[in-house]
Amino acid sequence: MTPGFSHEYIKTRSGTFVHEVSVGTRTRYIPMGSPTYRRKKKRGGFEPDQSYYFANTPVLTKPKRSEKQVDLRNGPPPDLVIEVVYTHGVEATIATCRRLGVPEVWVCDERQFRILVRRADGQYAESATGLALPFVTGEEIESWLRRPYGEGEDELQWSLDLRAWVADVLAPRTRREDRP
Repeated sequence: MTPGFSHEYIKTRSGTFVHEVSVGTRTRYIPMGSPTYRRKKKRGGFEPDQSYYFANTPVLTKPKRSEKQVDLRNGPPPDLVIEVVYTHGVEATIATCRRLGVPEVWVCDERQFRILVRRADGQYAESATGLALPFVTGEEIESWLRRPYGEGEDELQWSLDLRAWVADVLAPRTRREDRP
């Protein structure tokens, strides 16, 4: 089954959100999109809607790295996985993320947005903020993902408004967090 409009809309917006926040706050990252992640073929894998490396970007940007794919048997899983859920459950994806050791999962469905952070025991717990972008709250993310257009507006205006918010609100917030 192909994804519907609502799914693709939120998936695309979440990718734009991560990009604009990362660039505007000068947070190093590598977007990976939705490749198939697996460690062993028999155990199965998953294809997230979006995935990103933040803390592990140095591993992926080593000068001698010539592989075209991330091998999870020898390398780290993505730091952030985004799963948009409209027509299926998210339990199997979360179980696979847990097995692969993904530190953070964002889940967005018709009713709510959740940030799930992997605890030391391997289980996920809801959190107000995440690990990859700890200076932005789940409420802020959800409000941007679900923000409707004003009259005569489109995604361009949404992007410009997001970019301004990042510059005016998040960038100063990250500078305050960097102080000793």
